[in-house]
Amino acid sequence: LRAPDEPLHRRRQPRRDNRHHAGSGTIYEALVAPQSVAQGTAFVTISTTGGKTYVYRMQRDAKWDAGSEYAYNITIPTSQ
Repeated sequence: LRAPDEPLHRRRQPRRDNRHHAGSGTIYEALVAPQSVAQGTAFVTISTTGGKTYVYRMQRDAKWDAGSEYAYNITIPTSQ
């Protein structure tokens, strides 16, 4: 995952921190191995300092191919 406005060829050094801010949120990036992921699979787990845990599950089957990029928009409620 990467910021939509950041081309891969502009990265010259690996990031030490895989997050950056965009608008009103934060974007996290991850490298994942090529694979197939079934609908309902827990894809992202987020634990807050307030003790809440949120799990994003795949909404449909996905096939991640080598050399490809995929973006998933995940919103965490702020009022809970």
